[in-house]
Amino acid sequence: MDIVIYEKRSPEFWSLMGPFFASRKVRRDISSMYDDERYVWILAVEDGKVLGFVAVRPSRSSALLSSLYVREDSRGKGIARALVSAHLAYCREHKLWKVCVTAAPSSRAIMEKHGFRETGVRGNSTTMEVHLDVYGR
Repeated sequence: MDIVIYEKRSPEFWSLMGPFFASRKVRRDISSMYDDERYVWILAVEDGKVLGFVAVRPSRSSALLSSLYVREDSRGKGIARALVSAHLAYCREHKLWKVCVTAAPSSRAIMEKHGFRETGVRGNSTTMEVHLDVYGR
């Protein structure tokens, strides 16, 4: 499995992600999934097939972790953990010291394993954040 980062929307990106954006099932699973040029997409790809993805929306010094998704036939294989790890590595590399997420019940444990802590509740989801050491202190 390869982790691929797309900061710009290339034809390759659209050929991989287009079916997910068009899928009603995926859009139901991730009701907040949308894209604009501010998002950076991190994909887990194997043999030309997307196994899962997560989006990063950076701002000045923080980032939003958005749209974490793993295909049903690829779940339980550590792909979500790998995507969150890649997301946090991207944030550290770009000096984004705070990362926020609204975690669904199914992803809360993964976020906690990566150091995220609850900051509130939104419906049946949990708002969480983690502070990263981006300056090596």
